[in-house]
Amino acid sequence: MELGEKIKNERKKRNISQQKIADYLNISRQAVSRWENNVSLPDLTTLVLIAKYFEIPLESFTEEYQTPVKDEKESENEVTRDEVIKKATPYILVLTAILTMVLLLPSKVKIPILFFGSIFIIFFTSCLLIYYIIKNYLSSK
Repeated sequence: MELGEKIKNERKKRNISQQKIADYLNISRQAVSRWENNVSLPDLTTLVLIAKYFEIPLESFTEEYQTPVKDEKESENEVTRDEVIKKATPYILVLTAILTMVLLLPSKVKIPILFFGSIFIIFFTSCLLIYYIIKNYLSSK
């Protein structure tokens, strides 16, 4: 595929007019048309601006460039941050409910506050540990 065809494909993929690109590059619409019909070629600085406009790497305009394709197995194994948060939400809610009960329990039962204080510290430390495990798991991906 030639350079003009690649520019045209990118433009059509995004449903952008030749005039809009020409306005962005400060050139005439006819110049864009000449590129797309392989009558002429843009200079290197203009090509860099075109790549920036389409938000694609400059290498995508070369013949050797192939769009990187992810393995289907890799994409299946990837866990996004949103998925982890969705999976962790029920546990966070349960931990919050337990924490609330632990804080309210000393007022209902005649057991020393020191006992419940130590339970609270253990619970809080466990929550922090779970938080850091999840955070490190997400940052490693």
